[in-house]
Amino acid sequence: MKAIIITGISRGLGKAFFDILKDEQAYLVCISRSFADYQITLAEKSDKIELLKFDLSNVKDLLSGLKNSKTLEKSDFEELVFINNAGVIIPIGKVGDIDKEEISKSININFTSPALMTNFLLGYCNKNKTKLKIINISTGAADKPFEGWSVYCSTKAAAKMFFDVIAEEKKATVENVDPGVLNTSMQKEIRDADESDFPLVKNFEDLEKKGELKEPEKVAFSILQKSEII
Repeated sequence: MKAIIITGISRGLGKAFFDILKDEQAYLVCISRSFADYQITLAEKSDKIELLKFDLSNVKDLLSGLKNSKTLEKSDFEELVFINNAGVIIPIGKVGDIDKEEISKSININFTSPALMTNFLLGYCNKNKTKLKIINISTGAADKPFEGWSVYCSTKAAAKMFFDVIAEEKKATVENVDPGVLNTSMQKEIRDADESDFPLVKNFEDLEKKGELKEPEKVAFSILQKSEII
């Protein structure tokens, strides 16, 4: 039996992961700041779905929550899978004009929380002799600078490098996955940006108008299948 930990399941790609994995023969630990009603209902009826409500922008209680996870109290898992999915594009704007609180939130969600969780999970797996697989949902912005995305690009690049180092240390199996441009609420946040803050906004508006955004459900299935999670 395996355990799968997913962050950010309330919408978009994370929700699609949840919808696919809820029927798999695996334990699910879902970390999110909110949950859909049907997700709560399913968790109440299942002994294999655990919902942990945390805002990843506030790292204070994150590790204590993982340590108290009823699922992770078990130690007989053959494999633990960590899907680092949660991420934010905000703040969008030029350096010098960005709200400092938004910078801190983005750093915590996109980098600090995943790093802390992974460090904890590696310790857990070493102690229990459990294999660890990490699926990091990355982005092309981790490899290329975009004007107006200084915080997003840098935090996603930092996360990717963090996981690359783990792979280099042979501590876990790591996959950094760029899912492409998805039809999610994050894309709406990008399209809602002012052109003065993000000069490429019209490119993303065109993608939506042309119907070139990928559907999260298809992308989630493809990622899980290629990673041999399903």
